[in-house]
Amino acid sequence: MQLKLTKHANIRIRQRVKTRQSINLIKKIFKKELFIPIGYDLNKKHVKHCLFYIYNINEFFVACIDENTNEMLTVLFGYEFKNWNISSEAFDAVSYTHLRAH
Repeated sequence: MQLKLTKHANIRIRQRVKTRQSINLIKKIFKKELFIPIGYDLNKKHVKHCLFYIYNINEFFVACIDENTNEMLTVLFGYEFKNWNISSEAFDAVSYTHLRAH
């Protein structure tokens, strides 16, 4: 999946992911489809939430992607979504998928 990043997404990636190559790394993760879709925004049905894992920093994140424009709108910390009833299997699967690809 080739994504464009909004200006807001670029800012949030730099603030939250904090690795040297964070933008390129996230683009690579989405190009290789190393994420798991976990649902849609309740108010904007075309905005998909995708869980992904960054091995270098041992962190989960959720990207909000506009399926109409194929743009990443923002990146949120994965721990913020623990209250969303995301199964532990989803977290395990996305980290396993990421590790298998490397």
